[in-house]
Amino acid sequence: LAEELQQKGTPSLSVFTADWCITCKVNEALVLNTEPVQKALKETGTKVIIADWTNKNPEITKILQKYGRAGVPFYVYTPAQKAKKATPLPEVITTDMLLQVLNGEAYDNRTQ
Repeated sequence: LAEELQQKGTPSLSVFTADWCITCKVNEALVLNTEPVQKALKETGTKVIIADWTNKNPEITKILQKYGRAGVPFYVYTPAQKAKKATPLPEVITTDMLLQVLNGEAYDNRTQ
């Protein structure tokens, strides 16, 4: 779905989560559902894609493995520009980190 949105010129944030994931819930409460992040998502036209791994969906597992991840939480920002690659984010995200990515600033996940 992220690739389809990118083809249409729409940025997306894929949120890989599960009901039993405590870190997912903390990230949602402290970052994703905050006013600054919600405002930035709206202003940038970024679509949020929820990938619910509560029941270990095999399609989601394949995507996690593609990025070298064993589980959730996992976040991937896919920019609107077709020439740009998706940006995987760490398991623990911050508001500043997410705002940086949503605003098109480079984020180097090797520094985390």
